[in-house]
Amino acid sequence: MITQIGNHPIHRGMPKAWRAADVEIYRYGRGTTENLEVISYARDPKTKLNFPMEWTVKFGRGKVYSSTYGHLWKNQEWPPGMRCAAFQQSMVRALQWLSGNVVDNHIEADFPTSKSVVLRVMGLD
Repeated sequence: MITQIGNHPIHRGMPKAWRAADVEIYRYGRGTTENLEVISYARDPKTKLNFPMEWTVKFGRGKVYSSTYGHLWKNQEWPPGMRCAAFQQSMVRALQWLSGNVVDNHIEADFPTSKSVVLRVMGLD
């Protein structure tokens, strides 16, 4: 389960928490926290601790968005993480925010809830 923190433009209008198809927990983050804002977290099932899932960093005049949603490896079928409705909508919003455009706060009807994961058909065949 991913839980948003605050009201960042990337998440504005989304539910407070939702289920994602593929959550990768980074337990041992390194690096500076200068200008860093954690915008969501997930609970690690092993340690029962909360760890950042998404964060932004101000870098000079630029902006950085980072997410630990799942990966797509070479020669791998489209995994659930890439088909996850929450991942897809979050990425579109993050790109809008990074580009300096207004973030579309529309929530797709199939956006997941705290009770269910939503996988979309990729249609890339």
